[in-house]
Amino acid sequence: MRRVDILVNNAGFNECGYFSETNPGRELQMIQPHVGAVASLTQRLLPARGKRASGRILNVGSTGSLVPSPFWRNAYRNRAADRRPA
Repeated sequence: MRRVDILVNNAGFNECGYFSETNPGRELQMIQPHVGAVASLTQRLLPARGKRASGRILNVGSTGSLVPSPFWRNAYRNRAADRRPA
């Protein structure tokens, strides 16, 4: 793996609308970049970061994870998951 000085986790997308009208497969696709990619990339970086005793991980969040809106449930739910410490 190449040297990574800063990992910025800020990927994802959202679709607005009523939960009852969404496609379950599409819901899972929206979770992957927010939660799965954050966990996967962070986990891959940690061993190299520990050996160097340097490097930073920045998880970009949203105030929506604290005060959600019904039509932005995916973005806010996923950003709440990103609030866990690395």
